[in-house]
Amino acid sequence: MSSESFPVTWQHLRVASAHMQTLVARWSDVLDAEPARTHVSVGPDGQGEIAITFNWREGEQEALHAAFTTVLGELWSTLDSLVVEAFTAMTLQHRPRDPAASRFFPVADSREGFEALLEQGCLDEVLKVQYQLVRACQPFSAPSGDATVDRFRDAVVELLGWTNKVRDGSCIGVWATPVSPEVRTDSPRSVLRAEPASARAVVGSTVVGSFVVKGYRPQTSVAAMAGTELNLGFDGFEPTSAEDTFGARLGRLVKTIRAFAAVFSSFTDDVPGARPVRGAHRLTPTWKDAGESWTADSLEALDASAIGLGVVTGGQTLRLIVRTPTGVFERVVPNASPLRPYAKRGEAAEVAIRDAAATWGLPDFVFTAPVERKGSGVREVADGLLIVGGRGIIVQAKAREGTPGDDERERSWARKVVSKAKKQAAGTLRRVTAAAVPLVDGRGRPVTVDGSAVSWAAVVVLDHPAPPSGVEFTEVGEKLGTVVLDRRDWEFLFTQLRSTHAVVEYLHRVATEPSRLGDEPERYYELAAADERATPGSLDPALIGLGIETSAPTLPSAPAGSDGDEAHELVRIILEDIATIPLDDAKQDDRRRVLASLDSLPVAHRTDLGAFLLDAFEKLSNVQEGKTRWAFRTFLSAADRDQLSFGVASEFGEQTRDSFHYWLRLRHHERVGRIGDTSDLITIGVLLTPRPDEYRRWDTTMAAIGGDSGLTEEDVARLEELWPTPLPQ
Repeated sequence: MSSESFPVTWQHLRVASAHMQTLVARWSDVLDAEPARTHVSVGPDGQGEIAITFNWREGEQEALHAAFTTVLGELWSTLDSLVVEAFTAMTLQHRPRDPAASRFFPVADSREGFEALLEQGCLDEVLKVQYQLVRACQPFSAPSGDATVDRFRDAVVELLGWTNKVRDGSCIGVWATPVSPEVRTDSPRSVLRAEPASARAVVGSTVVGSFVVKGYRPQTSVAAMAGTELNLGFDGFEPTSAEDTFGARLGRLVKTIRAFAAVFSSFTDDVPGARPVRGAHRLTPTWKDAGESWTADSLEALDASAIGLGVVTGGQTLRLIVRTPTGVFERVVPNASPLRPYAKRGEAAEVAIRDAAATWGLPDFVFTAPVERKGSGVREVADGLLIVGGRGIIVQAKAREGTPGDDERERSWARKVVSKAKKQAAGTLRRVTAAAVPLVDGRGRPVTVDGSAVSWAAVVVLDHPAPPSGVEFTEVGEKLGTVVLDRRDWEFLFTQLRSTHAVVEYLHRVATEPSRLGDEPERYYELAAADERATPGSLDPALIGLGIETSAPTLPSAPAGSDGDEAHELVRIILEDIATIPLDDAKQDDRRRVLASLDSLPVAHRTDLGAFLLDAFEKLSNVQEGKTRWAFRTFLSAADRDQLSFGVASEFGEQTRDSFHYWLRLRHHERVGRIGDTSDLITIGVLLTPRPDEYRRWDTTMAAIGGDSGLTEEDVARLEELWPTPLPQ
């Protein structure tokens, strides 16, 4: 399965696998502590039993169960994402019938239930063969006769069964498989036989064997060894053999869902046409000329606004009228994306919040932490963390369970849960700054973060079916600034900016100001208007005359990519290429550093950069064989920023690769000469070259260099003949 075509699906699979590994490791730690105790009882007739008890340490069982439920949740998210991303791929080529319908993987126990779900549009626009595969995997479907399809169906049924058991309150436990119990007694007494009991769950004192002592007397000493294998267990799990452990079964489930995803996605990959990339599509326009919907008389009221912003009241969707230097536009802010229909609202909301950040930003900057023991229970470090460069966001999610009441009751609920969330965020801050914290990023990669080196703010995201309006949160933390958003506004920020770096910078900017629930888009546009009016800062004298000086607002009024989606998304594709290059674990921190620097490229400059690279790609596509032509653009940076360079070459080979590295060293050398000591900064180069096959248009090569370039004066002179200081373009 291509992570380019189905990136969110791939992300959920990676996270499921990571938590599966956590589950196995934690269980191994539990067994290392030798928690089982053996007990022997003998009756007057010499017939006896061997029993065991299992002594959990505080928090162990809860931590294992949390890892297990996370695996289940990520597997459901995998199935949902397959449908959503298949739908997205198809809508790149034709207009969908119902863009607003929720797309998800339907599961029903009857044909009528399945058809009712289909009427909601959940599988609209997926391929016929994909629909047939989903239908064949329904619990009500009879075996198909195809071993692979039946294996997929069994996996869905097992996933559904375990999920329902968890929902009903079942918890991870211990399964005992008696193998060879041993009994010793005083001579001349002897043991006639010692037989293992059948495999069973360990509940309290659990019998694992029986025996008979010949000539037993009350004073006879009897000792026993249980001879029993202990594995994880779960309500309803019945192994079919000694090798069929719960851990092995869960591992097979993950592998089978992965195989299902590979088959399902391969049907989409076989369809000719453009491949979807995260955020590269909008089903409904969210930025359009206001004159298309509003008369000139209607827009006159906008002149009364000092910042050129109007809010359209009424209706179920927020609409803003925004005056910009290029005209008056209508910004539609869609409602929050649908939650998974079969999950608890709180769990589904946390998944949706992380998905928005990973989909429209980069999953490499979205982190989860394993639960930790605290006293007699367990705790989460946070519901999520965003870390990019030297800034971080502590995410706390609160979902409204049950049936909402009147407005005042819901405002009271909001104030109560926000107060609790702020305390939890403060606890997280203490935890992450006290010692290094093991985390897992959105691609399932483990990372250890030194939180004391990060500047932190917090965000509380409220999920509510009908968020109460006008709730103000005026208290801002002294040590930890906190922003309160509803989930719609969280998604607004990510779809508006399409950059984790930009969103994190924005949240830090407003974290010390009061929040008003539901008003974040208005605050954003107030700040965007202030940015538009602001005088650009002075240019570093070392950079004057070396290129074209441009400036743009930090917060663009237009949603990212609205000025050219293909060009803008090229930058996102480049980041995805770099993020998915296979690397050793030791180099993951370096990769994350490079991605953070590239993601710091201002949102307003990305479309222009993408257009430059696409244009260069077309111009260089017909270069005479045996010759190589180049086109580069470098964002010259001041002393506090990494330098970013992007280029296109007409062909790729060993000579091209070596030349690109020398070119990058030369540009870094020039930078050091302009600014001086840059030992803690790097110059990053990205090169696109055409592929010889039709799998995709180009390959992406990335290199980075820091410190001394290692070039001699002779090297510099020779390289400057090949690549003079570039003219502004």
